[in-house]
Amino acid sequence: MSSFYVTEGPDRGRRYELLPNRVETIGREEGNTVQLHDTEVSRKHARIIYDSGRFLITDLNSSNGTFVNQVRISTTAINSGDKIEIGATCLLFTQTPNIPQDDSGASSISFELPCDDHSQIVQTMRHSEGERAFTVQDRQSFLSSSLDKTEQAETYLRLVYETASALKSTGSIDDLMEKILDLIFQWINPDRGCIILSDPHTHELQVRCFRVREQGVSEKMAISRTILDYVTSKNEGVLSRNAMNDARFEAAASILSQKVKEAICVPLDGRYGVVGVIYIDTEANDSALYNPSHKNTSQIKTAHFDESHLKMMVAIAHQAAIAIEDIRFYSAMIQSERLAAIGQTVANLSHHIKNILQGVSGGSYLIESGLKTHDENLISKGWKIVERNQGKISSLVMDMLTFSKERTAEPELDNMNDAVDEVVELMKPRAEEFNVNLTWVRNEQIPDFYFDRNLINRAILNLVTNAIDAAAEHVSQLVADAQGDAESLKNIPQGAVSVTLAWGEIPNNVRISVSDNGAGVPANQINNIFTPFVSTKGSKGTGLGLPVVKKVVTEHGGTVTCVPLEKGGTVFHIDLPFRKELDSDGTEDDEGNRQ
Repeated sequence: MSSFYVTEGPDRGRRYELLPNRVETIGREEGNTVQLHDTEVSRKHARIIYDSGRFLITDLNSSNGTFVNQVRISTTAINSGDKIEIGATCLLFTQTPNIPQDDSGASSISFELPCDDHSQIVQTMRHSEGERAFTVQDRQSFLSSSLDKTEQAETYLRLVYETASALKSTGSIDDLMEKILDLIFQWINPDRGCIILSDPHTHELQVRCFRVREQGVSEKMAISRTILDYVTSKNEGVLSRNAMNDARFEAAASILSQKVKEAICVPLDGRYGVVGVIYIDTEANDSALYNPSHKNTSQIKTAHFDESHLKMMVAIAHQAAIAIEDIRFYSAMIQSERLAAIGQTVANLSHHIKNILQGVSGGSYLIESGLKTHDENLISKGWKIVERNQGKISSLVMDMLTFSKERTAEPELDNMNDAVDEVVELMKPRAEEFNVNLTWVRNEQIPDFYFDRNLINRAILNLVTNAIDAAAEHVSQLVADAQGDAESLKNIPQGAVSVTLAWGEIPNNVRISVSDNGAGVPANQINNIFTPFVSTKGSKGTGLGLPVVKKVVTEHGGTVTCVPLEKGGTVFHIDLPFRKELDSDGTEDDEGNRQ
């Protein structure tokens, strides 16, 4: 895989994958495969193409130019490790070939050693030792003796900050490992590197990420099982060089193949144990190490891996291990919450479906009894019960589909008055059945605007249904409380539901209001009524109606609120952005204008 990793600029920490079979463009505007949020970058700044096994970068007559390793270019080939400067942004180009397969199909990375290899471990270090020992002298050695103390401190802090930022902004283990190798190849520039993780279930070590610095570097890597066992069991990082003797290890404990001169292997030591190892090596006696304080990669120093590099690798590995643990724990937590949510959903739906089935069963019993006795009144009564519960099933299924489906609204130019007309016409029979006065007056001042009629109809339908049920139930409760007292019965109002439209109460918004004279929503429940499966209807409600309303309105960029009325009852307000036109990509302009 080939990619750009942003080391400086507004998009720092982001990675952009490059594909050989497509033309890549770099620029500020949407549509670029590498879109940078940098005001110094042109809309179409540079182009990347793959030709004859290499990537070529071409400047597209940009205002500020394109620089590769501090040299302004028109067209040039780029190699792994090159730094590309575009405006205030610096991108590190890395090329990560797929792990090659040998003739037998086995990975080129193995845990076996040539018996005649004599590379030995020459130094070990724990994370705690590395923290205490990383002194100013180490930082000077690692960075550059040509820098003054202030520059050294600033550069070291930048490296630490970039490590923390890169690991913090990663959402998956695969992305995390790529970023780890990006940082290691940027700062230390080994010839090869890999990350080996321990399977959390089987605890077997598995190669998860592998990279070589450039073409021509051997892709065969042999890693000693003895050394891996030592690093993971002792929890120590190791530094190895050829032809060195260490009494603790015999020749079979080498970690390097025949060409490798030096290597570092460090444990991924987290809060709760070792989760894997990071391994890097070189094929030459003198390793070309980038000086991170310079953007020109030609300014390099030659040195072997030394104690400061081992300490830095131990520190990086410790931070990476904590990040890996966090990702695994977060994934496990999400899975646990998902299973808990599924269980809650099944329990709630099962309870509601059971109530519906009881109603269907009761209606069916009346129909069966009426058929036996040829009693048409009994058949009609039973059929009404079945029909009513059939409607409940249909409403439940529609709410489930609307609530569970991830989608965006598909707005079309439409008339809100006509949309509300449909809902009111549909709900009139229900209102009459429950002796509720349903009123609605069109507001012809509202012109057509963009909204998804199907979704908005569903939202209004749920609110009107809830309002009719609330008004009818409240009246029934008042009648029951009157206990047949004639005077008290006279003062009981008829159930009432009102639907209104307003324009301009909130600037650039259309307001749909549904009010009722029911018992109202208790004050301690107002903040929870839009939570799935929380219902004020007890066993009569599914707890999905209002969450569906909120979801639909949110998909339109609007809001829904519940307000108790002073004289009793409740009013729900849906506020939708008034948009007269759509922009070029099909989304609405907030003020009704094309962007």
